[in-house]
Amino acid sequence: ALHAKMGAVSSFPLKAINDNPFIKKLIGEDPISEDDQFWDGLLLFSFTIPTTSPESKVFDEAMQPICKAFGFNTRKSGNLKTLVKVCVTQLIGLLDNSKSQSNEYTWKAYNSLLLVQVVCKYLLERFADDEVVQILEDPLTESDNTMPASLPVTPTSKNTTAISSNNLSTSLPTTPLKGSVPHLSEAMTAQKLVSALIEVITEVQLLPQTYDIHLMAMTCLITLMSQQLFQSRPASQGFFVSHIMNMPQAVANKIVKTMLYYYITEPHPPPPDFRQKYGVISSLTSGLWSWISPSAVKSDKTSSPLALQSQLLLLILVIYSPGGPKGQNPFRKALFSFTEEGDRDGVDRSQTFGVEMEKLYLTLCKQVQREGSSLLLYFLLHGNNNMSSFIFSRSDIECLVLPILEQLHKSDEGSSHHLYMMLIILLILSQDEVFSKSIHEISIPKVPWYTERKLTNITLGGLIIIVVIRTLQVNMSTMRDKYLHTNCLAALANMSAHFNQLQLLPAQRLVDLFKLLSKKHKKLLVKIKEFVPGQKPAAEEPDYTGDLAIVEEVMRMILEIINSSLSKNLKGNPHLVYSILHQHESFQSFRLHPAFSDIISNIEMIVAHFNSKIEEKGQTPQSSQEMMQIVDQASKTWSKSKLRSFPELKFKYVEEDHPDEFFIPYVWSLVYCHSGLYWDGERIQLQYIQEVASDVTDKETAKRTPL
Repeated sequence: ALHAKMGAVSSFPLKAINDNPFIKKLIGEDPISEDDQFWDGLLLFSFTIPTTSPESKVFDEAMQPICKAFGFNTRKSGNLKTLVKVCVTQLIGLLDNSKSQSNEYTWKAYNSLLLVQVVCKYLLERFADDEVVQILEDPLTESDNTMPASLPVTPTSKNTTAISSNNLSTSLPTTPLKGSVPHLSEAMTAQKLVSALIEVITEVQLLPQTYDIHLMAMTCLITLMSQQLFQSRPASQGFFVSHIMNMPQAVANKIVKTMLYYYITEPHPPPPDFRQKYGVISSLTSGLWSWISPSAVKSDKTSSPLALQSQLLLLILVIYSPGGPKGQNPFRKALFSFTEEGDRDGVDRSQTFGVEMEKLYLTLCKQVQREGSSLLLYFLLHGNNNMSSFIFSRSDIECLVLPILEQLHKSDEGSSHHLYMMLIILLILSQDEVFSKSIHEISIPKVPWYTERKLTNITLGGLIIIVVIRTLQVNMSTMRDKYLHTNCLAALANMSAHFNQLQLLPAQRLVDLFKLLSKKHKKLLVKIKEFVPGQKPAAEEPDYTGDLAIVEEVMRMILEIINSSLSKNLKGNPHLVYSILHQHESFQSFRLHPAFSDIISNIEMIVAHFNSKIEEKGQTPQSSQEMMQIVDQASKTWSKSKLRSFPELKFKYVEEDHPDEFFIPYVWSLVYCHSGLYWDGERIQLQYIQEVASDVTDKETAKRTPL
C-alpha cells in the first residue's frame, strides 16, 4: 500500500484519485481514529491540478463517486466526523505562531480544510443542511443502513456563548439541533468547525504561507451557508446560517472588520516562486480555483482572491434577517455602526470598531462598477450614518459618481439588478442638498466613455442629467420597468431645485424628453381609439391604456422637474429657458390637458414673458447667440412671484418591507458567478439564480472574475 512518510508528499494524477489507497481508506466503512498516523499520510498530498475547463469538469465528475461513498459510509465509520475534528485541531493549531509559520503544518491544515469543503459542498448540493449535520454527527445504528430522508430545516436556538481562542473546546454554543440530531455532545462537530473557521479568519496572522488557508476558510464558510441556493424561496435559514447569525456581537464585529480590511488592502497571493522555494503545495490559490471550478481561469496578477472572497462573504453575512424583518443580524449591525478609525472618543468600543474611511472610500471609488462593490456601497450609504456622512463630505465626489454614470451609460451590458443598485445609489446621493448643489460646481474636462458626442468641460450635474435621461429612455423603449423609471425621475426631481447654469445639452435633453413622450402619447391615443378587443387571447392583448397611464406619469414628472428648476432658479438656467422657447409647441398642445394644465400654465407664463421681450426688439433673432442675449436680458426683469407655487419635490429611498426577497437571490447570484466555486446549475432552486445559471451556461462564462 502507498504510504507517505512524515514530511513526504504523495502525488498522484487526476485519473488515479479513485485508486489512491488513502482515499479508499478514508471513504471506506472502517473507522479511523483521530490520532492515527493515517492522517499524516493523507494530508501531505498533491494533485496534478487541472487548469482548463474540460479538465476541471472531469475532476468534478471524478469526485462525485468518492463524495457519494464517503457520505454513505461515514454513517457507519464516522470518518467524516473524524476528518472534521482533525481539521478543527489543525486550524486551531494555527493560532500558535510557530505552527502558522511552518510550511508543513500549514500545508496539512490547508489540505484537511480542502477535503472538508469538497465533501460538504457535495452533500449540501443534495441534502438539507440539517441532514448534512446529521450525517456528520450521528453514527448508524444496527437497524439503519440508509442515507437520511428529507428532514425539515429547523433553526437552532439563539442561545450562544462567546468564543475564546484560548478555550475553544469548552466555550462553544451548546444548543442542540431540534428534532433531527440526537445524542449530541456538549458542542456539535459542525459548530466547532464554524468556530474554528472564524478563528482562522480573525485571529491567524496573514502570512504568505497562511494566505491560502484564510482564503479556503472563507470559501468553506460560504459553502456551509450555500443551502440557500437549493431552496426555492429566499430567507429560508438552515442550521449553518442560523448558527452563524447567532454569533455574539463581538465576534461579528471582528469578522466584519477583517472582511473590510481585506477588501480595502487587497492582499495579493504569494508568487509561485515562493511556493516552489519553500516546497508548499503548487495547487494553492490559483490552482485551487481551477480545481473546484469547471470553468475557472487563473486570476490576473493584479487581482486579490482574498479581497474578492472577503467581499462575497461579507455580503452573505449582512443580507439575512433572522426572525423576520425586525430580527437582529449582528453582522449587519457591525457594518452599519463602525466609525472612523482615528475618531472614536465617546464610542463604546465593545459594541463597534473603527475603519479607515478614506481608504474604504477610495476602494469603493475604484471598484464601484463591480456588482459586489456597488452593493456594498448601497449598504453603507443606506445603513451606516457615519460612512454616509463621510462620503457626503468629500470634495472629490466625482471620483465616486463618474464610474456610476459610466456603468449606467452601458446599462445594456449589465444585469438589471446592477442597474437598480446604481440608480438607487444615485437616488440616495440626490437626497443630500449639499451634493445636489456641489455637482453643478464640479467641471469634468472630458468624458471619454460618452460616445454619442464629444463632451468637454461639462458640469457633473449636467452629466448626471444626460445619463439618467438616457437610462430612462432606454428603459421605456426596452425593459419598460416602472420601478426603474420611477427611480430615475426621483433622482432628477431631488436635484431639480438646485439645477444651476445647466449647459445647453442637458437642458435640451430634458425638454426633448418631454417632446418625445408627447409624440408617444399621441400615438397611444390613436391606438386606443382604433383598438378592437377580442382579436387576440386576453393574455396577449396589448395594454394601451396602461401604457398611456405610464407615459402620462412620466410626462407629469418631467413637467414638475422643469417647473421646480425654473421656479427656484430661472436666472441661473438660461439654456433651459432657451430650450423651452425652442420647443414651445410641445408644451402648448397639452395646456388644456387635465393632467398637465396646472403646471403648463407656469411654463406658458414664462414663455409669454420672454416672447414679449423678443417682440420689443422689433425683429426675430437670427441666431442662437442673439436669442441667448435676449434671454439673459429678459431674465433680469423676471419675477417668480407670478408663478403658481407647488410643493417642493422631495423623494426618499425606502427599502421594501421584505428586502431579503431581493438581496438574498442577488447576492447568491454573485456567489454563483464570482466565487470560483462550481455549482451544479441543475440542482439550484432559487429562481433568479436559475436564470443566471442558464445565462452563464449558455455564454460559458462561469469563471472567477472580479465582482
